[in-house]
Amino acid sequence: QQQQQQQETGSQQQEQEQQLHLLQQQLAQERAQGAERIAALEQALASSQQAQPAAAPPAAEASELNVLKEELARKTAEYDAQNKEHEELLICLAEQHDRISKYRKKIVDLGGAVSEDDDDDDDDVDADVDAAVDADD
Repeated sequence: QQQQQQQETGSQQQEQEQQLHLLQQQLAQERAQGAERIAALEQALASSQQAQPAAAPPAAEASELNVLKEELARKTAEYDAQNKEHEELLICLAEQHDRISKYRKKIVDLGGAVSEDDDDDDDDVDADVDAAVDADD
């Protein structure tokens, strides 16, 4: 009887060892499948993040950005217009200076007198025009 009990205990132990072995195999399989699933999910997440364009700014930020872009465009246009007007005025001033110089030369050539005060004013204008042209360049 003891032998029979030992045999039964031995066979129960073998069955339990087989079940344990099967459970360990199942656990290893489930771990491998879980690791594969995690890797697939991580890869899907990475590719979805790469595929997505940069997130659009919230509506308030987008609105403010548009306002700032419009203001920049307006200020740039104003600057360009003022710069063009400034250049045109410098050209007019230079042309006027040339005409005055030609008239003075004609007066002197015709025997007329040009006062020294006028020459001093002319020198001041020359200096102002030269300074303005140099500053613009």
